Amino acid sequence: MLAREAMGNPWLFQEIFDPENYQAPTVADLADEIETHVLEMIDYYGLAMGLLVSRKVILDYMRGRGFPRVLKTKVIHIADTGDLKSFTAELRQGVSGRYCSWLKTNPDTARRLSV
Repeated sequence: MLAREAMGNPWLFQEIFDPENYQAPTVADLADEIETHVLEMIDYYGLAMGLLVSRKVILDYMRGRGFPRVLKTKVIHIADTGDLKSFTAELRQGVSGRYCSWLKTNPDTARRLSV
């Protein structure tokens, strides 16, 4: 179960091993991590297969973090590294206001972001 929760949440291990000093990732941290992960998948699998396989990975990173559905649907349209950069730039614009309000009442949620 720990491995499942770590999918899209590599910060989980830091949170477990050092909970007092743990800082939830920012939206920029999340976008950087997605970009790095996908680019490494492209290096390993090649462009077409790397982007195809990375769709699930990107959605795992976004799951439970308050990103609008419209942004999530854009994942399937990423066709090259330029599209990936555009997508992560849009991701860096932040989460929905509703998520920010919800996070204030649920600060101990497992997949939180620093907003």
